[in-house]
Amino acid sequence: MAKGTGYVVKRAKGRNYAIQDAATLSALIDDAIKQRHHGNRNSAAKSVRIPYSTLKRLHEGHGTAVRHETLDKLNKLVGPTRSTHLSKAVLSPQ
Repeated sequence: MAKGTGYVVKRAKGRNYAIQDAATLSALIDDAIKQRHHGNRNSAAKSVRIPYSTLKRLHEGHGTAVRHETLDKLNKLVGPTRSTHLSKAVLSPQ
């Protein structure tokens, strides 16, 4: 609640994307964690500011949807060379 106003401030909800290929997404995350963070998932989560539980869920292939903000952070994690593969794993074909 905003102080002294009586109004509740709510965050805008982001767009959710259904994961199309969880196995490919998991493999991309696994590769990025191994190459850039020496296999340390916690370090990877902190570097791109994704909650550890979210990264763990996606890394293990249990995710069903990803928020827009999380998708942007995953693009930073996997790098520009793999971002097209990430988009294909998450976004449905047009």
